[in-house]
Amino acid sequence: MAKEGYRVYGIDNSLLSLKFAKKIFKDKNVKGQLIFGNGFKLPYPNNYFDLVFNIGVIEHFPWKKQEKFVKEMVRVSKRYILISVPNDSPNSFFNEYKKTSYFVEGGEDYIPNFKKLAKKFSLNIVFLSGSHIIVCEDEATIKNKKFYKKFNLTLPKKTYSKTDLKSLVNIEKKIPDKILYNMGFLKYFLAKK
Repeated sequence: MAKEGYRVYGIDNSLLSLKFAKKIFKDKNVKGQLIFGNGFKLPYPNNYFDLVFNIGVIEHFPWKKQEKFVKEMVRVSKRYILISVPNDSPNSFFNEYKKTSYFVEGGEDYIPNFKKLAKKFSLNIVFLSGSHIIVCEDEATIKNKKFYKKFNLTLPKKTYSKTDLKSLVNIEKKIPDKILYNMGFLKYFLAKK
């Protein structure tokens, strides 16, 4: 977003993560305000941002804390709220992945109910969807391959180069939101005030 000219602000309660993020911003020659803090008390005035989002954070907190977190997001947003979490749907790729991966240590025990959050804060859901941009041909499971084959899509042979990532994004654009919401590695919602 910073590369596209948007003003970008980031907040994290890990100094190591902030140091890493600042290095990435410097290496990419983009500007952003990255500060130490947490989502329960955002140091910004009401209605300050066009879009407020968090990815992979809120699911680590029980419902009451999620309410406080989202309340702060709503407070500092003029318009949009975007939240993304691991996909807890029974047939999701996250559930498949966490059975076999040593990268998932647990702690993602409180996947929020997006519709309940929207109702609680009088948000209008713009859309519910998902994301699954982690797979290429040489690392796909049988389940992954069947999933993409169902949509007559061919996975790239290699992964994580700029070209391959664009290819994966284009593949994902062809999959209906409802399918991604139920099957993808992540699920997310975009809502507006």
